[in-house]
Amino acid sequence: MERLWTLIPLVIFSAGCTGTAKRWTTPIVDAAHAVEKVVLPEVVTPPAAEFDCAWANKLQQLPDPTQGGSMTSGVVGQAFLYCDDMQPASILGELTVMVSDASTQSTSSHKPEVWNFKNETLKKMVINDDRYGRSLAVFLPWPPEWRDVNRVMIQARYDQPGTPPLWSRQSILTLDLFTSNGASAGG
Repeated sequence: MERLWTLIPLVIFSAGCTGTAKRWTTPIVDAAHAVEKVVLPEVVTPPAAEFDCAWANKLQQLPDPTQGGSMTSGVVGQAFLYCDDMQPASILGELTVMVSDASTQSTSSHKPEVWNFKNETLKKMVINDDRYGRSLAVFLPWPPEWRDVNRVMIQARYDQPGTPPLWSRQSILTLDLFTSNGASAGG
């Protein structure tokens, strides 16, 4: 198992890099794919040196903790934090995610939406993906006024004490706003 754990980051980050963020060639997020909560003692590692996010291109229904757990449509993603040695980094900082309207057909302009996840919240978002190891599960509730938006730009920043911020690559997503039965997932 130890050997497999050291190979996973090499496979994930083999697609190249820009700045301090690594690139993936295909989306890896799938809410239907089984993930389990990591229940491990906190192991202090050096600060994160590598950071990136992957986002699903389909709105998904999940409980929104800011709305009392009611089911809400939103974008699901995963955030990955790694040390220089490609081992998962300790969660020492805060995550900020900004989503901007990148639609050319939108009938109105929308202000960018920003989500801030404090350190205590991030520690509760840790999951163990059986394909990619430890990561953070991120859910961005979809703003109701964005029903006509089908293309977005997502940018994330990870701030940790004593180091410069780490930026994910910009992701441009064309969203699939419809479920298989034709009903709008955005409504």
